[in-house]
Amino acid sequence: MPYFVSLLCANLLQAVGVILNVKWVAIHAVEESPVCTVQGFVKQAGNVGTAVWSFFIAVCVFGLMFLRAPSSQLVNRCAFALGWFVVVFVVAIGPLAIQLSGRGVYFGPSGYWCWITDAYPAEQVFLEYFWEFLSAGLSLILYLGILLRVRGNLVRSDKGWHLRFVPSSERWQLAIKRDWMDSSMMGLAAVTYVLLLVPVAIARFIEFGGGKIPFGATIFTDTLFNLQGIANAILLFSTRRLIPDTAALIAPAPRKVVSMSSSEAVGITPFTLSAPQSDVSYTSRRSGRTASLTSIDSQTPLNNV
Repeated sequence: MPYFVSLLCANLLQAVGVILNVKWVAIHAVEESPVCTVQGFVKQAGNVGTAVWSFFIAVCVFGLMFLRAPSSQLVNRCAFALGWFVVVFVVAIGPLAIQLSGRGVYFGPSGYWCWITDAYPAEQVFLEYFWEFLSAGLSLILYLGILLRVRGNLVRSDKGWHLRFVPSSERWQLAIKRDWMDSSMMGLAAVTYVLLLVPVAIARFIEFGGGKIPFGATIFTDTLFNLQGIANAILLFSTRRLIPDTAALIAPAPRKVVSMSSSEAVGITPFTLSAPQSDVSYTSRRSGRTASLTSIDSQTPLNNV
C-alpha cells in the first residue's frame, strides 16, 4: 500500500503540472516565468515518479506471487526511501548540475507547455523518457512471468523450469481461488500504465524523427497519458475490498521445486497450517472421553438404548 500511495502522489504531481496549463491558455502563449519553471519541475517529478513506483509495484507483486517471498519491513522502508530519492535526484540534477548559461534555462517553454527545453534533448530522453520506457518494459516482463506462473504454464521441477500447456482436464483447478495473493493481486497486474503511455510515446518518437504531429493528436495523446491517476484510483477502489489484512492470513507455502504431476504444477500453492500448542492436550482429552463413552456403551443393556 505505501508503494501504491506513492504512485497516486506521483499522479497528483502530474495533475498539478497539467492544471498549470490554464495560465498558458489564458494568455494564449507559453512564456518563461516562475510558473513555467514550477510546471517543468512538477511535470518531470510526476512522470518520473509514476514510472518509478509503477516498477516498484511490479517488483513487489512479482515477489509475492511468483517467488512467494514477501519483503521484510526493513526492505520496504529502504525501497520507499530509495524510490523517492531517485525521483528527487533525477529532477534536481538538471537545474542544479546540468543547466548552463550558454545553453539557456533547463526548465522552460517546450511546445504547448513548460518542461525540459529543447536545448537539452539528451536530458529529455535520459532523464524522463528512459525511465518511463524502462519501467514499462520491465513491468511487462514481470507481469507476464506472474501470469504464466499462477496459471500453471510456467513450473519448476527437479529438472529445471518448464513452459507447458495446461490440459483441459486440469483447467478446473485454475477456477479455484489459489490463494489470497493470486485472487486479490492479479487485478494489480492489469495496471494501465503501459497502455496509456504507448500513444504519447509514438507521438514523441515521430517528433524526434522530424515529423509533425497535429495539435489535436498532441492534446489527445497527452490527455490519455495524464489519465493514469484516475485509472490507478479506480484500480485501488475496485481491488481494495479483495485485499484482506495480511496479518490475519495463513502464510502461503513458498515456491519450491515440485513434481510435474502435483497440484502445485498447475498453479495451486497450498497453505501451511501449524498445529496449535494445545493440540496434544486436546487429543489426550478427546481420547479419554472416547474411551469413557465406549466403556458406558458396553455396559448399557440393549433394550435401554
